[in-house]
Amino acid sequence: MKTIKKSTLDFLTALKCNNDRDWFTGNRQVYLYAKDNFESFAREIINEIALFDPLMKGLEVKDCVFRINRDIRFSNDKSPYKTNFGAFIVRGGKKTEINLPVITFILSRVKALLQVGLIPLLLHGCLQSERR
Repeated sequence: MKTIKKSTLDFLTALKCNNDRDWFTGNRQVYLYAKDNFESFAREIINEIALFDPLMKGLEVKDCVFRINRDIRFSNDKSPYKTNFGAFIVRGGKKTEINLPVITFILSRVKALLQVGLIPLLLHGCLQSERR
């Protein structure tokens, strides 16, 4: 099984301390290596899930992994990059609009989060939840 390399975690740690465009541009090759490591790990997870859930066969990593860029338009925090890697593993990828089982995996410099559940509704790549 593929593993997350220490260099990937080191990149996320350094990004947390240097979250600006100039630093990121200067360390783009390190980012690409870390991204490739995370995507290889996510691909392995998808392949293992496909062994018992044939609906996951053919699911592409690029359809599941989140971008590192943050949407800062309405945020007080103007840091341009997320300090984690994440994947939303569901048949059809992160833009699916069907009620399906989903696995979310988030990796940061200090923790890993694994969530399993059913998405109530997903529109245009953003989770929508009803407030009651």
